Amino acid sequence: MKKIIILQIFSFFLGSSFSFYGYGEDIEDNQGKSQFITEINDFNFGNQSTSIWENTLSILSLQYNYTASEIINSDFADSYLSNISYTFPLSQTSYLTFGHNPSSISNARLFINNFSYIGSDELSVSDEAIAYNVLYDNDGGISKSYLNFVRKFSKKFYLGLKYSMIYGNLEQNKIIRLYDLEYSNDEQNNLDVDYTLSDSILINSVNEFRGGSVQIETNFKSKYYDLILSTTYSLPLNIKNSFFFDENIENMQNLEQLQTYFQPNQIISYEDSKGFKDASVGFRYKIDDDYCWQLSLNHSKSYDYNGSMLNPDLDINSLSLHYIKSKSFLNTSNLDNSITKIGLYYKSLGNQTMQENDYGLTLDYGIRLKDKNYFSIFIKLGQKSYKYLHLDSESYQIFGFRMDNVEKWFLKGD
Repeated sequence: MKKIIILQIFSFFLGSSFSFYGYGEDIEDNQGKSQFITEINDFNFGNQSTSIWENTLSILSLQYNYTASEIINSDFADSYLSNISYTFPLSQTSYLTFGHNPSSISNARLFINNFSYIGSDELSVSDEAIAYNVLYDNDGGISKSYLNFVRKFSKKFYLGLKYSMIYGNLEQNKIIRLYDLEYSNDEQNNLDVDYTLSDSILINSVNEFRGGSVQIETNFKSKYYDLILSTTYSLPLNIKNSFFFDENIENMQNLEQLQTYFQPNQIISYEDSKGFKDASVGFRYKIDDDYCWQLSLNHSKSYDYNGSMLNPDLDINSLSLHYIKSKSFLNTSNLDNSITKIGLYYKSLGNQTMQENDYGLTLDYGIRLKDKNYFSIFIKLGQKSYKYLHLDSESYQIFGFRMDNVEKWFLKGD
């Protein structure tokens, strides 16, 4: 009896496993700063005499992240500027922040040694069947530049408005490798197939993004409880695709058709739908001025883009729980207080055809000096699944260093 021996499938991956979904992996929650726009920084906890609202202070904030991950027995690392912002008072009851941060990153390289085939009856230029496989290489993502306005109406009610300008580029390279097939029989009369690389074709596409979003947030405060409600309205996202062909490789019947679609200057532009994209709820229970528990729930709707251009995007539902503690330094000349945050998080990402998860823990430890400058270290340890290409789960670590430079801001009449 004859049988065909096919090579085993191997996958080689560089970067985060979620980088291939949609416009890249959402990384906005990889920061030590507060996730709520009505809470400018960690002045919300601990010694109330250092409140930003009472001292009309300006804040220059920077955070830089280093990431490391392991997938398919390989280790990878990267680093990037996670956030830069500047906050200053417009009055004793309102603040304005402008800043920049990456929103998504798609930095990944993937090779699947799984062969597809074109039969000899489908080729007019050859009487031999050929095999091919594909190497994917993504680089880029989406960034945000934003203006964030916060107004304190009373000690019990805060309102925040945030406008974000969204922009970025995502370059995608697809290398198609063609193989000649050579047949032989082993000692058991089974058919062996050898693959010999004969040619390769590079297909390059560049996606350019332009859009915006508006976020509104309310923060209700009492002696023991805080309730934060937030929603984001996404404005139309304009996308321009410059690519070499307009069909997937699986739909091409032969090499002549493949060459026909190899058009370097083909451009397609379209607009993603607008509408409400994100909604979140935050609840904080304050044990006293120095201890609290914080629960956050968030839903993020996937982008509704042209599915033939990119891999599927996913809805995101997330849950996080944090324990936050502030401690004053009474017997030191330079240190004011420290803030420790320990948290657990879980994300469910999915659509109608697939489901992924992302879970782990976070640790943030910060020290505020007497001059109100603030330094902190952020650590995130987690694990992700990646079922889209049947890869193993990914273990990852994120280390962030954050610095807040605080200065006195003089208002008119001071």
